[in-house]
Amino acid sequence: MASTEKGVAVLIRSLFLALGTFFTPRMMWLTLKPILLIGVIWAVVIFFIWEAALLFILQLMTESTLGTWLNDAVSQTSLQEWRAVMAPLLLMVCLIPLIGISLLIYISITTVPHVIDHLSRRSRFQHLLSHEEGGLVKSLWETVKVTLIALILLVLSFPLWWFPPMVAVIPPLIWGWLTMRLMSFDVLADHASHSERLVLMSRCRKSLWVMGILCGLMGALPTFFWAGSVLTFVFFPIVSIFVLWIYSCVFIFSSLWFAYYLLQELQDLRLSQGIQIHA
Repeated sequence: MASTEKGVAVLIRSLFLALGTFFTPRMMWLTLKPILLIGVIWAVVIFFIWEAALLFILQLMTESTLGTWLNDAVSQTSLQEWRAVMAPLLLMVCLIPLIGISLLIYISITTVPHVIDHLSRRSRFQHLLSHEEGGLVKSLWETVKVTLIALILLVLSFPLWWFPPMVAVIPPLIWGWLTMRLMSFDVLADHASHSERLVLMSRCRKSLWVMGILCGLMGALPTFFWAGSVLTFVFFPIVSIFVLWIYSCVFIFSSLWFAYYLLQELQDLRLSQGIQIHA
């Protein structure tokens, strides 16, 4: 019981520390940097593929088995008013995970290391021993591996999204798992040994799942905003930039929360093993 209470205390404390660090000029700038590349790329892609993609989806809806199934499903629910915008809605449903995952990958590879370095040098973790076992290749491999798994899960679960409340349950769970795996690896890559990572991932599994799911829920909020008005269909390229910034904020905050939590747990683990941490 004492161990559980201590874990909850560390979880809550790291949450408030992450909030305090997030609202600083440096972190705000880090939330804007990814948009300069990912946002512009997707805005251009969407501008050029929008009409062709809509025509393809309309054809798919009228000629394929999946389209017939979706029409029947909509007819049996209270979503008949969405039939007129079903094609752009489907296109957005397909694009949103791709945009979000591309942003998460970019932030995981380029931005999270800056966040971890910032905490390592300017917080109480600056004297935490580093095993230097990370590296760009390992980070890329872990990112590609877990992203592919998440994409497969998203595709396989897609038919269930049309049955409330599955759309509010399944995507956050997948996002939560993806966030947990990526953030945990990136935080510990250059600070923990392989054995330490295994111990921490096992000992902190419940807390990491809670953090991942909560971050997944926050990451799902832009989805509801995106699909909340027909006007978003018209101004999709413009709205996408704003929503990308929200995604970026969620991912940067997630990295801070995971970093504070896992670095503290790593420090406690080494102290419990009698490893001297020099100030």
